[in-house]
Amino acid sequence: MKKSDRYTSEFRERAIRLVTTQQHEYPSLWAALVSISDKLRCTPETLRAWVKKSQAQASKPSSNTQSTEERPAALERENKELKHDNLNQSGKVARLKQTGLR
Repeated sequence: MKKSDRYTSEFRERAIRLVTTQQHEYPSLWAALVSISDKLRCTPETLRAWVKKSQAQASKPSSNTQSTEERPAALERENKELKHDNLNQSGKVARLKQTGLR
């Protein structure tokens, strides 16, 4: 059994939630980790690593943030291309009307 398979993701999430909601009842984070890990039958260090990883993921900007920043520029480019294509099409229509082919 791999180390990551010892605990389910639901168990980890619940343990992290317990630490974050109950931490204020203890004099320190480590005291909370020791107490909660004893009840969950895991090591305090394991629980600390899960909490640390969870906090790092929460503070990390998601890829959606970057795409929302790039979206206006992409839309402007697309708009410019469409206007250019539209002008080209209207120019072709005008030429066709002048030659009487339309």
